[in-house]
Amino acid sequence: MRFLISGVVVSCVMASSIAQAALVQSACVTVTAVVNVQAQGAVILALSPAIPGCTPNTTPGIEFAVGMNSVTAASLNSYLASGLSALTTGQRVMVIYDDSASNCYGIAIANAGFHGEC
Repeated sequence: MRFLISGVVVSCVMASSIAQAALVQSACVTVTAVVNVQAQGAVILALSPAIPGCTPNTTPGIEFAVGMNSVTAASLNSYLASGLSALTTGQRVMVIYDDSASNCYGIAIANAGFHGEC
């Protein structure tokens, strides 16, 4: 019985750690396209080099979506503006995103990097 309880506890701990979102910071990347999916409340940034495993709507990049990672309709405009600015100027960016789903929902974008490293 003691072994069974220990096994159940280990299984629960493993399951909860697997279900948690993993926030990851990218290296410096280039925005190659910006897709404004207004009807779905989302902005998708196509990135180069592509982030492995991140393919929102088959686009190699990340998605900022209302309701995901505290993104609101108001803050979505900021992500759109940052993405368009990086696209038009060629300035590389860094992003923080959740890699637990293929959409890689974004939480932050920094033109020129979070500390100017891009």
